[in-house]
Amino acid sequence: MKITKKQLEAARLFEGALNGDIRASNALVEGISTSDIPVQLSPTFQKIALNEYEGVEKIWTQWASREVVDNFESQPYYDFTWGDETVEPSTAGKDFVSGSLPHIPEYDEYPTLTLAASDRTLQTRKGGVQVKFSWEALKRNRNFNLINRAFEEFGQRAAFLENEEATRPLVNGQGLNTDNFNVANQNILAGSPALTLEALEDAVEALANQTYNGRRVRSGRYVLVVPRTLEMQARRILAVSEVTEVEGAGTENELRYVSGNPVAGKFELVVNDYITDIAGSAADGYWFVLPVPGSQPNPSVVNVFLSGEETPKVFVQKTTNSAPEEGAFIDDSYSTKTRHVVAGGFLLPAGTLFSSGEGSS
Repeated sequence: MKITKKQLEAARLFEGALNGDIRASNALVEGISTSDIPVQLSPTFQKIALNEYEGVEKIWTQWASREVVDNFESQPYYDFTWGDETVEPSTAGKDFVSGSLPHIPEYDEYPTLTLAASDRTLQTRKGGVQVKFSWEALKRNRNFNLINRAFEEFGQRAAFLENEEATRPLVNGQGLNTDNFNVANQNILAGSPALTLEALEDAVEALANQTYNGRRVRSGRYVLVVPRTLEMQARRILAVSEVTEVEGAGTENELRYVSGNPVAGKFELVVNDYITDIAGSAADGYWFVLPVPGSQPNPSVVNVFLSGEETPKVFVQKTTNSAPEEGAFIDDSYSTKTRHVVAGGFLLPAGTLFSSGEGSS
């Protein structure tokens, strides 16, 4: 968006006032009183908010994919599954392996793949807050740094919202989000073990046996998502370099086997504070295994954005009463707000796994 001359002049005044320039401060106060300077500062405020937004780590990108919809209505999402059931199990002496290509003898017709599309839905929603700057703060106290901090806060909160929304498909206010994690989806780890090396080995095995639409799930890259309470435990497990197994301990035939860490390199660790922010202390033992975004054909957890509104926006209310120098008629304030459109969603259970940590390995 091209900035106008008035907007540039307003930005320079604001920068000068923040840096203690008395002349700029006086001109800014005068402009607030007599012109539309608050509105002309909108691009400046947008930049402050976006700079802060971009500076916050988006941890959600480590376990969730980005999807974009055109409106607020429920949108169809199709996960496509290619089928090769019609392919002959053996051609010209070569056995066919599902998911690969069959051998085609000379002059034979090529077999046809089938395509199944499961209709699922995505939907996004709007979030936001407003801030009112008092007449006293701006006119009398000239506390312009308060404005700067407010728009930084807008940017931070927008980034935090994205992390929160991508966590909601995992947990809710009652604990686990059982709409997405349940026995029917094959994504509850048997026994709900606490996080241990043995439990992670069991998780790898469970994932290897997971099926979707009758096929084994294929995704070699996973993230281990844990709350802050399990961070050190997870780091200790993934840092193990040698594992000693003992058979017949304490007997004459005791045997010891030393091997490397069997889960080393299998998981990327993600520490997600939003698990307990949303679900409370009941989730202190929760741990999730999720596919790395893009490592399988169809996504599991997603964040849904609105086309054209994929970053937060800020707004400044133009005073419309007959005395703009007094602020809003009702309370003498100057109002701003931020809006961000994003919502978490869950598409496929394939490659996902959960344990409450309440059982034993």
